[in-house]
Amino acid sequence: MPSTLDLLDRLISFDTTSRNSNIELVDYIRSELDAAGIAYDVVPDASGEKQALLATVPDRGGNTSGGVAFSAHTDVVPVDGQPWTHPAFELSRDGPRVYGRGTTDMKGFVAVALKTVLDAAQADLARPLHLAFSYDEEVGCKGIRPLLDHMKQSAKLPDLAIIGEPTSMQPVVEHKGKIALTCTVKGEPGHSSYAAGKVNAVIWAARLVAHIAERADAMGTLETPDNDYVAPYSSLHVGRFEGGTALNMIPEECVFQFETRYRPGFDAPKLVAEIRAFAHETLEPEMHVRNTDTGYSWETLIEYPPFQAAAQSRAVELATRITGSNARGKVDYGTEAGVFCEYAGIDSVVMGPGSMAQGHQPDEFIEVAQLEAAEDILARIVDDLKSA
Repeated sequence: MPSTLDLLDRLISFDTTSRNSNIELVDYIRSELDAAGIAYDVVPDASGEKQALLATVPDRGGNTSGGVAFSAHTDVVPVDGQPWTHPAFELSRDGPRVYGRGTTDMKGFVAVALKTVLDAAQADLARPLHLAFSYDEEVGCKGIRPLLDHMKQSAKLPDLAIIGEPTSMQPVVEHKGKIALTCTVKGEPGHSSYAAGKVNAVIWAARLVAHIAERADAMGTLETPDNDYVAPYSSLHVGRFEGGTALNMIPEECVFQFETRYRPGFDAPKLVAEIRAFAHETLEPEMHVRNTDTGYSWETLIEYPPFQAAAQSRAVELATRITGSNARGKVDYGTEAGVFCEYAGIDSVVMGPGSMAQGHQPDEFIEVAQLEAAEDILARIVDDLKSA
């Protein structure tokens, strides 16, 4: 039986940056499940280039519905342009740490969860144990909904889910949601000597960005601060802006991207709708005085809900009891927990090894002690599943 570090070594070797396929990694996990005699389902995406995986150890009566799921995503962020001093897609150890892309976010948890389920293959469980591995979380939680749909259709829906994002194995009960959009501004091309009579796409994009900046500055007036977050308010942010070809040419097109990261209870769709309404109802009429074939268009890039554990969450109770920690953490980054709760009604908690301070960084690492702590806690959850 491979160790957690053996498993992590193989998992890191697969470059599952979100732009790539994850099928080789899934095939490797399948080989380990096959060797242990654990049944699983593969859920491909529409392109056939990505796969989610659901594995289940049934209870002693053969039931596959209910119980606990260990959930993780298999994709990682790019390493392009980062100054790595350790091989990004090889597991390397230096003292108490192991390095490699995804060690913390979140193949470390994938390895621990897989090891735990392999060890539980023949366990006498009173409730089922599941693995739920998704794809494309890093680009908008795109792979988890098809997997949850499959869980519903196959009668393999867990009662509780442990979302193993890095929290230093402390239970996290709340995080922000996100809506990200691309705005494309269509202007009117021409020689810059005729600029006074034309619709300059960069200028009209900048006017909308200026409006977004005003709204961003006012975000702190819309909520009571919650200092359990690093950033205590919901936020609004412009991250990319591109337009124009040459100084003596009037830009025909400008594209920018913006996002809101929002706390539970904040009406982010309303905020986005108000920004779009300002573009169409205030700015576009001025543009159309010069040229009616100009204006704003939109594409939603990412949308996932915030997460807030229920007041009497069984998942949080389980995590608290098993860890002995009364922590009720809140994090600014997003996870698939909100989708589990809102989309599928599955009681969830976020809890996994490592710290997000290392996530997405060059020379990403995880402490071996964190992996060992996760092994112990997940093994105790399996022991809990053995009791009626």
